[in-house]
Amino acid sequence: MRIEVVRLRHLGQKLAKEDLPPAVAGVLIVDTWTLRPPGGVARKVKSANLHHTDTPNSPQVIPGLHDVELKSADGRGMLLVGEESIDHTRYRQAWWCRPVSPAG
Repeated sequence: MRIEVVRLRHLGQKLAKEDLPPAVAGVLIVDTWTLRPPGGVARKVKSANLHHTDTPNSPQVIPGLHDVELKSADGRGMLLVGEESIDHTRYRQAWWCRPVSPAG
């Protein structure tokens, strides 16, 4: 699905409306996979990634979300929350997502 994403946080801190970055467009790919840490308990993990094209190997537009959850959805869009990894540090992040028209 081609969408626009507005990142609502910077390094884990919630941004004020006037400080929000411009939306970026791409193809949203959400995956569920099993994490099996050595000596640990396996658990299901969801990730959300925004790619340039609809193939998972295409470059990401922005850092992906780990442990992603759908918090809300309505006719205007959806709110995804999770954690992003920047320079090997994980930060809380939220994406406001809205569909892009086929012509957009």
